[in-house]
Amino acid sequence: MANTKSAKKRVRQTERKTIVNRKIKSKVKTALRAAIEAIEQNKDDASTQVAKAASAVSKAVNKGILHKNNGARKISRLTTKLAKKGSAVVAQVKKAAKKKAAPKKAAAKKKTAASKSKR
Repeated sequence: MANTKSAKKRVRQTERKTIVNRKIKSKVKTALRAAIEAIEQNKDDASTQVAKAASAVSKAVNKGILHKNNGARKISRLTTKLAKKGSAVVAQVKKAAKKKAAPKKAAAKKKTAASKSKR
């Protein structure tokens, strides 16, 4: 047990800071878990979830709750997962976009051919 007045005050301060830090760490873990879940389920808002998680990690690093290398590692691993899973999703989206865009290109070619024939 603390003997001096200043030591007792430091104990009180530490208890308050511990509660705040625990809340922030919990928010970071929740955000990371939500982002990973969104990535694994190929949800549309996965990139949004990753951005929210990265923001939460950065805030914790800036407040000194997480070490900067720890925060960088968490963000790096998260973005790597998104890139790996996201590449498959992006490929599917691109294929779908090409299928939709193909008729538009054909229609544009017909218009240009028709305009050239009028000249």
